[in-house]
Amino acid sequence: MMMSLLQQLITTIIVVLLCVNKECDAFSVVSSKFHNSPSKVSSSSKLHASTSEITYPVKQIQSEQDIIDLASFRNDLTNPEMMVENAGLKSAGVDNTESAIKGLTIGFIYIGIPLAVIEYFNSGQDLQHAIEIYFGVGGTIGLILGVNNYMGK
Repeated sequence: MMMSLLQQLITTIIVVLLCVNKECDAFSVVSSKFHNSPSKVSSSSKLHASTSEITYPVKQIQSEQDIIDLASFRNDLTNPEMMVENAGLKSAGVDNTESAIKGLTIGFIYIGIPLAVIEYFNSGQDLQHAIEIYFGVGGTIGLILGVNNYMGK
C-alpha cells in the first residue's frame, strides 16, 4: 500500500512537471512508465491519451485553476468548493453544547484531578496548594477547551 501511495505521488509530480514544461504528452509518458501499458497520443490539435482500456482527454496546464483541477482529480474528484461544503455539513452535525461539556470534563477531571493529586503529595500534603493547582491548571484548560468547542473551532 505504501508503494502504491509513493507511485501515485511520483506520478502526480511527473505529470505536473512535464505539463508545466510544455510537454503535451505527459500523460502518455507517465502511463507507460508506471502502468506498463503502451499509451498513444494523437497528433491532432485535441490531445488524447489512451491506455489499453480507456481513452482520456489530455489538456496542457495553462493556469492555476488547471493545477487545482488536477489536484482535485487526485483527491477523489473533490474540488475546493466541495471541500468547503463537506466541512459545513460536518460542522452542522456537531452539538456544540455537548462538545463544550466534553472540553470542561477533560480539563477538570482528566487533567485537573491527576495534577492536584500529584501536587498534594509533592507539596507535603498541602491541600490548599493542590486546590490552587486543580482550579488554576485544570480549570483553565477546561474553560479554554469548553469555550473553544462551544464556538465550534
